[in-house]
Amino acid sequence: MLLPSPPGPPASPSQEDELAPPIEDVASDSQRSGLSAFFVFLIIGVSCLLIWLVFSPSGAHAAWYDSIDKGTIQAELTRKPMLVFYTADWCPPCKMLKKQTFADDQVAKYLADNYILIKIDLTDRQSPNQAIAREYEVRSIPTMFIYTSLGIEIDSINGFIPPREFLEWIRK
Repeated sequence: MLLPSPPGPPASPSQEDELAPPIEDVASDSQRSGLSAFFVFLIIGVSCLLIWLVFSPSGAHAAWYDSIDKGTIQAELTRKPMLVFYTADWCPPCKMLKKQTFADDQVAKYLADNYILIKIDLTDRQSPNQAIAREYEVRSIPTMFIYTSLGIEIDSINGFIPPREFLEWIRK
Protein backbone atom coordinates (compact mmCIF):
# COMPACT_ATOMS: atom_id res chain seq x y z
CA MET A 1 0.00 0.00 0.00
CA LEU A 2 1.36 3.39 -0.93
CA LEU A 3 1.19 6.11 1.63
CA PRO A 4 0.98 9.75 0.69
CA SER A 5 4.27 11.51 0.95
CA PRO A 6 4.61 13.74 3.94
CA PRO A 7 4.10 17.42 3.40
CA GLY A 8 7.33 19.09 2.57
CA PRO A 9 8.40 22.59 1.91
CA PRO A 10 6.26 24.43 -0.63
CA ALA A 11 7.22 23.75 -4.19
CA SER A 12 9.08 26.40 -6.03
CA PRO A 13 7.29 28.13 -8.94
CA SER A 14 9.34 26.20 -11.46
CA GLN A 15 8.28 22.88 -9.88
CA GLU A 16 4.57 23.91 -9.92
CA ASP A 17 4.83 24.66 -13.65
CA GLU A 18 6.06 21.14 -14.26
CA LEU A 19 3.20 19.54 -12.28
CA ALA A 20 0.08 21.28 -13.59
CA PRO A 21 -0.70 24.08 -16.00
CA PRO A 22 -2.13 27.30 -14.56
CA ILE A 23 -5.96 27.41 -14.41
CA GLU A 24 -6.06 30.19 -17.03
CA ASP A 25 -4.41 27.86 -19.58
CA VAL A 26 -6.89 25.06 -18.83
CA ALA A 27 -9.86 27.43 -19.24
CA SER A 28 -8.61 28.83 -22.53
CA ASP A 29 -7.93 25.29 -23.86
CA SER A 30 -11.50 24.31 -23.02
CA GLN A 31 -12.86 27.45 -24.73
CA ARG A 32 -10.75 26.71 -27.81
CA SER A 33 -12.01 23.13 -27.80
CA GLY A 34 -15.63 24.34 -27.64
CA LEU A 35 -15.08 26.78 -30.50
CA SER A 36 -13.38 24.10 -32.56
CA ALA A 37 -16.34 21.74 -32.07
CA PHE A 38 -18.73 24.54 -33.02
CA PHE A 39 -16.88 25.26 -36.26
CA VAL A 40 -16.70 21.55 -37.13
CA PHE A 41 -20.50 21.23 -36.70
CA LEU A 42 -21.04 24.45 -38.65
CA ILE A 43 -18.92 23.22 -41.56
CA ILE A 44 -20.67 19.83 -41.57
CA GLY A 45 -24.10 21.51 -41.48
CA VAL A 46 -23.32 23.90 -44.34
CA SER A 47 -21.83 21.04 -46.38
CA CYS A 48 -24.96 18.92 -45.90
CA LEU A 49 -27.18 21.83 -46.95
CA LEU A 50 -25.13 22.45 -50.10
CA ILE A 51 -25.16 18.76 -51.02
CA TRP A 52 -28.96 18.66 -50.56
CA LEU A 53 -29.45 21.76 -52.72
CA VAL A 54 -27.20 20.45 -55.50
CA PHE A 55 -28.46 16.86 -55.64
CA SER A 56 -32.14 17.18 -54.69
CA PRO A 57 -34.75 17.24 -57.45
CA SER A 58 -35.57 20.77 -58.60
CA GLY A 59 -39.18 20.47 -57.48
CA ALA A 60 -38.20 19.66 -53.92
CA HIS A 61 -37.60 23.33 -53.37
CA ALA A 62 -39.92 24.83 -55.97
CA ALA A 63 -41.54 28.02 -54.71
CA TRP A 64 -45.24 27.98 -53.91
CA TYR A 65 -46.63 31.47 -53.54
CA ASP A 66 -49.21 31.91 -50.81
CA SER A 67 -51.26 34.58 -52.54
CA ILE A 68 -52.77 35.04 -55.96
CA ASP A 69 -51.46 38.63 -56.10
CA LYS A 70 -47.81 37.59 -55.58
CA GLY A 71 -48.11 34.69 -58.00
CA THR A 72 -49.79 36.79 -60.67
CA ILE A 73 -47.02 39.37 -60.55
CA GLN A 74 -44.41 36.62 -60.96
CA ALA A 75 -46.40 35.03 -63.82
CA GLU A 76 -46.55 38.34 -65.66
CA LEU A 77 -42.80 38.87 -65.20
CA THR A 78 -41.83 35.35 -66.34
CA ARG A 79 -44.72 34.86 -68.80
CA LYS A 80 -45.34 31.43 -67.28
CA PRO A 81 -48.81 30.04 -66.70
CA MET A 82 -50.07 29.62 -63.14
CA LEU A 83 -51.23 26.55 -61.26
CA VAL A 84 -53.47 27.58 -58.37
CA PHE A 85 -53.99 24.84 -55.77
CA TYR A 86 -56.79 25.22 -53.18
CA THR A 87 -56.06 23.06 -50.14
CA ALA A 88 -56.57 22.65 -46.38
CA ASP A 89 -54.72 20.81 -43.62
CA TRP A 90 -57.79 18.70 -42.77
CA CYS A 91 -58.28 17.49 -46.39
CA PRO A 92 -57.09 13.87 -46.98
CA PRO A 93 -57.01 14.10 -50.83
CA CYS A 94 -54.98 17.36 -50.50
CA LYS A 95 -52.44 15.53 -48.35
CA MET A 96 -52.25 12.74 -50.93
CA LEU A 97 -51.64 15.27 -53.72
CA LYS A 98 -48.80 16.84 -51.73
CA LYS A 99 -47.18 13.54 -50.71
CA GLN A 100 -47.64 11.57 -53.92
CA THR A 101 -48.26 13.81 -56.90
CA PHE A 102 -46.37 17.01 -56.11
CA ALA A 103 -43.52 15.03 -54.51
CA ASP A 104 -43.03 12.93 -57.66
CA ASP A 105 -39.68 13.90 -59.24
CA GLN A 106 -41.07 14.28 -62.79
CA VAL A 107 -44.07 16.32 -61.62
CA ALA A 108 -41.98 18.52 -59.35
CA LYS A 109 -39.43 19.25 -62.07
CA TYR A 110 -42.06 19.95 -64.71
CA LEU A 111 -43.97 22.31 -62.43
CA ALA A 112 -40.82 24.14 -61.29
CA ASP A 113 -39.65 24.61 -64.87
CA ASN A 114 -42.98 25.55 -66.47
CA TYR A 115 -45.41 27.04 -63.95
CA ILE A 116 -45.81 29.65 -61.28
CA LEU A 117 -47.22 27.72 -58.33
CA ILE A 118 -49.79 29.26 -56.00
CA LYS A 119 -51.20 27.51 -52.95
CA ILE A 120 -54.34 28.91 -51.33
CA ASP A 121 -54.79 27.45 -47.84
CA LEU A 122 -58.40 27.19 -46.71
CA THR A 123 -57.68 25.59 -43.32
CA ASP A 124 -58.69 28.70 -41.34
CA ARG A 125 -62.38 29.42 -41.88
CA GLN A 126 -61.78 33.09 -40.91
CA SER A 127 -58.94 33.58 -43.41
CA PRO A 128 -59.23 36.07 -46.30
CA ASN A 129 -58.54 33.05 -48.52
CA GLN A 130 -62.16 31.97 -47.99
CA ALA A 131 -63.35 35.05 -49.89
CA ILE A 132 -60.87 34.30 -52.68
CA ALA A 133 -62.21 30.74 -52.94
CA ARG A 134 -65.78 32.05 -53.20
CA GLU A 135 -64.74 34.65 -55.80
CA TYR A 136 -63.16 31.93 -57.98
CA GLU A 137 -66.12 29.59 -57.35
CA VAL A 138 -64.15 26.85 -55.61
CA ARG A 139 -66.81 24.33 -54.57
CA SER A 140 -64.61 21.55 -53.20
CA ILE A 141 -61.00 20.87 -52.30
CA PRO A 142 -58.59 20.01 -53.58
CA THR A 143 -59.27 22.12 -56.64
CA MET A 144 -56.61 23.21 -59.12
CA PHE A 145 -56.89 25.86 -61.80
CA ILE A 146 -54.52 26.55 -64.67
CA TYR A 147 -54.35 30.18 -65.81
CA THR A 148 -52.32 31.90 -68.49
CA SER A 149 -49.76 34.44 -67.32
CA LEU A 150 -52.44 37.08 -68.00
CA GLY A 151 -54.96 35.37 -65.71
CA ILE A 152 -57.20 33.71 -68.28
CA GLU A 153 -58.52 30.36 -67.05
CA ILE A 154 -57.41 27.41 -69.17
CA ASP A 155 -58.64 24.41 -67.18
CA SER A 156 -59.51 23.12 -63.72
CA ILE A 157 -59.70 19.81 -61.92
CA ASN A 158 -61.04 18.62 -58.55
CA GLY A 159 -59.89 15.84 -56.26
CA PHE A 160 -56.81 13.67 -56.09
CA ILE A 161 -54.99 12.85 -59.32
CA PRO A 162 -51.99 10.47 -59.46
CA PRO A 163 -48.65 11.71 -60.86
CA ARG A 164 -48.90 10.20 -64.37
CA GLU A 165 -52.45 11.47 -64.94
CA PHE A 166 -51.52 14.85 -63.44
CA LEU A 167 -48.66 15.23 -65.94
CA GLU A 168 -51.01 14.37 -68.82
CA TRP A 169 -53.49 16.98 -67.58
CA ILE A 170 -50.94 19.73 -66.92
CA ARG A 171 -49.19 19.26 -70.30
CA LYS A 172 -52.35 19.72 -72.43
